Amino acid sequence: MASKGGSFMARNFGLVFGGIWLLVGIPFLLVGIWQWSELGRFDQGAVRAEGKVLTRDIRQASRDNRTSTEYVVRYRFQTPDGQSWEGSSEVDVGLWEAVREQGPVEVEYLPDDPSTNRVAGQSGEQWVVVLVFSLLGGAFTLAGAAIFGFSLRRRLLDSRLRETGQQAFGTVVAVEATGMRVNNVRQWRLRYTYLDLYGVQHEGKSGYLSPEEAQQWKEGDQGLVFHDPQAPENSVWSGERS
Repeated sequence: MASKGGSFMARNFGLVFGGIWLLVGIPFLLVGIWQWSELGRFDQGAVRAEGKVLTRDIRQASRDNRTSTEYVVRYRFQTPDGQSWEGSSEVDVGLWEAVREQGPVEVEYLPDDPSTNRVAGQSGEQWVVVLVFSLLGGAFTLAGAAIFGFSLRRRLLDSRLRETGQQAFGTVVAVEATGMRVNNVRQWRLRYTYLDLYGVQHEGKSGYLSPEEAQQWKEGDQGLVFHDPQAPENSVWSGERS
């Protein structure tokens, strides 16, 4: 269980890390679900109309030292009630090269919302994008929820043991460096043993400690431990010397 000591980030790493993953994952997942719904509406209820190409554009985007090219067609079309609508759509390079400004292009739109429209027959790549958004969003959300939930459960158990747990003397058996770093400072942990009410020995780990805190302890030192009488394998290192 986590113990007092260590920086705020070290003590709350799971909550912070899991929370960040949730903040990243949930918007991706919601965008993916929304796009999935929109594409489904197109596939099931879109109607087609002949439009006129207004412009053909090439957009360059640079990210992570990599350049990508988008081919965009802007067009105008009319609905059966005579209203004129404009839209733009990213298309594959083959279609972009095939159409000409002021020339025809087939457009599809939602009859109840003609402002939602696209060049017909261009849903393939969109499904790939939607799938990527949904998978990334789902993976980040699930991982973030699992990390956050596990960390929150540990924090609540830690708090409960400090308030109602059985006291015992814990003996330090190891002072160990971990792979965890906060502000590029390696964090440490204590491993300790203690006896429950029935004389059975258990082993536990402290929370993350700064190097300065860890150096205050050595093998054989004793500190106060709280454990659950009903589940004595659950314990928390208090950080107080016995």
